[in-house]
Amino acid sequence: MENSVPPLKPGDIYYAISLKWWNKWKAFVDENSEGDSSDEETGGPSSIDNHLLLQEGTRFTLNSSLSKEEDFIYLYSHTWDALYSWYGGEPIFRRVVVDFGQNQIEIEDFPTEITLSLHKQGKNNVEPVTELFSKVMKLDSLRKWALNYWRLSSVNNIRLWLYTNSKPELIEDLTSKVITDVIGDNKGKIIVELRGDDGYWPLDREFGVKRQTASSAPGLVGLSNLGNTCYINSAVQCLSNTPDLSRYFTMKLQKREINKKNLLGFHGELALEFGKVLHKVWEEKEPKPFFLRTLELKNTISKFAPQFRGFQQHDAQELLNFVLDGLHEDLNRIIDKPYTPGVDTDNKTDNQIALESWQQHTQRNQSIIVDLFHGLSKSAVQCAVCTYVSLKFEPYIFLNLPLPINKIRNIYPIFHPLDGKSVQFGMTVNSDITILDLKMKLSQLIGYPIERFVIVDTR
Repeated sequence: MENSVPPLKPGDIYYAISLKWWNKWKAFVDENSEGDSSDEETGGPSSIDNHLLLQEGTRFTLNSSLSKEEDFIYLYSHTWDALYSWYGGEPIFRRVVVDFGQNQIEIEDFPTEITLSLHKQGKNNVEPVTELFSKVMKLDSLRKWALNYWRLSSVNNIRLWLYTNSKPELIEDLTSKVITDVIGDNKGKIIVELRGDDGYWPLDREFGVKRQTASSAPGLVGLSNLGNTCYINSAVQCLSNTPDLSRYFTMKLQKREINKKNLLGFHGELALEFGKVLHKVWEEKEPKPFFLRTLELKNTISKFAPQFRGFQQHDAQELLNFVLDGLHEDLNRIIDKPYTPGVDTDNKTDNQIALESWQQHTQRNQSIIVDLFHGLSKSAVQCAVCTYVSLKFEPYIFLNLPLPINKIRNIYPIFHPLDGKSVQFGMTVNSDITILDLKMKLSQLIGYPIERFVIVDTR
């Protein structure tokens, strides 16, 4: 086996191996190679021994006093994988080809050995991890690596601290700095700090630092996902950013209008829980949390709508429809709903019919939801016999709009003449074009009358 090394490409993997062991192995497989042949008598070389290459006090770092091609060589990953599957051995020196800029592409001999420790609220019994990272790796990429390794929620909930002999130092500007900017030598320790459930950083509390929050601006607060409940948070955030609605709930006006007698409502429970969430999102109290949990609101929704129980994904519009309808019934100002007959539409203008329809609707329905979200849609039905047109204005809370359907499509027919080479055309046609119309278009392109050719589907 030869150590054939292809041209270096960023991201390729190589492994350092002791030249002494490599020469012994070559002597075993090639009697013409120089080296100690005593292993031939024992049936082959022992396991790969790279201990002489290891820097004292490290796990993966090469001894800086050694020289490439004199003390060790690099094997391409395929060669190493074969040898390791046959013999095993340790330590393993995995190295990556790195683009250092200015056309400098080479194997990184001395990446930085970093021990990362996860620090979070409560007990910190997570085992530290030691890995090698390129010196030119962005610290933001290191943060993402930690997020994936420990399966954390978001990079926005992670801070990095450089651990020194005195106390940790917060690393800032992660998007522009690389590892070598904060760790000068080949080894270092970094603390990965996870923001607490209350939105605060645990190390700020330990070191007496003023607690940092996401934002001091009202409304800039996230909602934590509970499983696959992003559909709830999406709907709540949309409603939260409806100014008149959020103002209504932050002023706690809903407490004045709770309608516990409405059999179609939820005894005010939905309105009260929804109001609590919006009040926390928009209150100006400091310090503000980075995000809120909406478990109580979700439990209230699930209590009255069993289809939303559990933590599975659901349709956001279906949830939004339920919430708006539930809030309306909880806050309906009409205690005793009167009977309302249908609107007489004969000899009346559209404006008159619409006005009477809205008046009848508000005789039974009055709430902040009606004020902000309800409207009327007009429908007309004409009798096919007497041509009488019946008009109706009906209340709606969602206005569904159809998506336009693209009726244009591109086709690429191939013309196969009997006395020449095949030619392919590109055409833009309506999707409902007939075969006759298509033949007429093709006739203009190829110069043949439609009686002289046929169309065949080759699919």
